[in-house]
Amino acid sequence: GPLLLYLAGHLQLDRKQQLPHLALARTTASTVRYTGLPWHWLAAELRERPPGSTTVLADLVAEEAVWQRLPPNPATSPA
Repeated sequence: GPLLLYLAGHLQLDRKQQLPHLALARTTASTVRYTGLPWHWLAAELRERPPGSTTVLADLVAEEAVWQRLPPNPATSPA
């Protein structure tokens, strides 16, 4: 069925692979790879949903380096 997903938080790059993660409570730059929600995983899971069935509201804070790592249009980016 339809899904409304609200994301709020801080996007951080992990130190090893430089991939964005949504930081969870008490996540630090050195632990985000292990305690954060991987952005690429979230995008891949939502990509499997039927078109038009998902609405994502995002209230995110991130440094410029993180925004540069995100695709311009995740809905059309290759998996």
